[in-house]
Amino acid sequence: MPSQNLPTQHLSLQNLDNVILGIGNKALSDDAAGIKVVRYMLKNFPHISSLQIIDGGNLTYELTTVLESAQNLLVIDAAKLEQAPGTITLFEGTQMDEILKRPRRNANETALADMIEIARLAKKMPRNRALLTIEPKKTSWGNRMSACVSKAIPQLAQNALTLMSQWTGTDWQEAEPSAPLATQQAPT
Repeated sequence: MPSQNLPTQHLSLQNLDNVILGIGNKALSDDAAGIKVVRYMLKNFPHISSLQIIDGGNLTYELTTVLESAQNLLVIDAAKLEQAPGTITLFEGTQMDEILKRPRRNANETALADMIEIARLAKKMPRNRALLTIEPKKTSWGNRMSACVSKAIPQLAQNALTLMSQWTGTDWQEAEPSAPLATQQAPT
C-alpha cells in the first residue's frame, strides 16, 4: 500500500487523488488517535493500493501541497467536542470547515484550518473532504492511549474506508483487518 511519513520533501505528489491523513501528537496519549488509525490501516490493510495513507504527525504546513493535490481528503484526529470519550464524529465538506472555526482548537486543528483556507484561496480545494474525529479521554503527556479510544481505532479505520468507498465507488467496506490491534503505542 502506498504510504508516506514526514518529512514531506520526500512525499510524491503522484497518486494523491485519495488521501487519508492521520494527525496528532504521539506524546499526548489520546491525541495520537489519528496517527494510530493510519498506522493501523498500513499494517492491517496492505491490499488497499489506491489510497495514499499518510502519517501527518504534528501537522506541518508542508502538507498543504498534499491537501491541494487531493481529490478526496479524509483527515483523522482527536478533537475535544464535549462528547463522551471514544465518541466518533464525522464532519464532511462545509461541516468540516465550520468545526475548524470553533474556539479551543488544538494546534493541529489550527494548522489544518489554515491549510484549508490556503487551498480555498488557491482554488485547489479537494472535491470531497472530511474530518473524522474521536473524543479523547486524556491528552496529558504519555504514550498510552485510554482504553475507550484505543478500542475505537479499528472502527475509525473502517469508517475511513467506508467514506472513501462512498466518494470513489471503490468497495473497501468489506476489508477485514489482518491482525488484532495492540492497545499500546505502535513503534516509531
